[in-house]
Amino acid sequence: MNVKFVSEIYSPKFDVLRSVFFSLLWKKLKNKITSVVLLNLNLRFELNILILIIMETAEYYFERGSERIILQDFKGAMEDLNLAIDLNPSNAVAYGNRGILKKIMQDYIGAMEDFDKAIELTPKDALAYHNRGNAKREIQDFIGAIEDFDKAIELNPEDASTYDVRGIARIALTDYNDAIKDFNKAIELNSRNTFSNSLIVELQNVNFKTTMVL
Repeated sequence: MNVKFVSEIYSPKFDVLRSVFFSLLWKKLKNKITSVVLLNLNLRFELNILILIIMETAEYYFERGSERIILQDFKGAMEDLNLAIDLNPSNAVAYGNRGILKKIMQDYIGAMEDFDKAIELTPKDALAYHNRGNAKREIQDFIGAIEDFDKAIELNPEDASTYDVRGIARIALTDYNDAIKDFNKAIELNSRNTFSNSLIVELQNVNFKTTMVL
């Protein structure tokens, strides 16, 4: 048996019925479509509110975690920063602060992983390279550390502290002349830098003693 749909029946006696049927059907569908659109709008609004709440919560944990580092509540800081990153994994500063915390806790590999992520998210952040260089210095990867300090200086040549730490890494590689240049640059940028001054004096003594031995 062949079943014909209403739209396939062309007999004149069905014209009125067909018109009424399609009119009712359209009204029904139109109401449905309107309901779906309204539902989508409501869902969209609720989703935006939910995202806002999540972002605000992530910011709260980020700020509290950062404050706890200063207060030396390292366990609490780690918990807060983990939550902040879980809620907002695109917060580069949260990775950076957690990296600093891991470095304080002597988890240098974990620290470098967090600095890697911070650099991935903000590749022009000089501080992230500076911090990763310091973590590399702790595991005696002095060449890698200098590469990171070079990049940090390229991005922010006015930061005296990066010249200091690069100078220290160069001392470890017995590159005393370049180390002295770094410390001199640090002093030029910050005339009150007594740390660099004292290291220059020591390095000059080392060079003098080396020359005398030779």
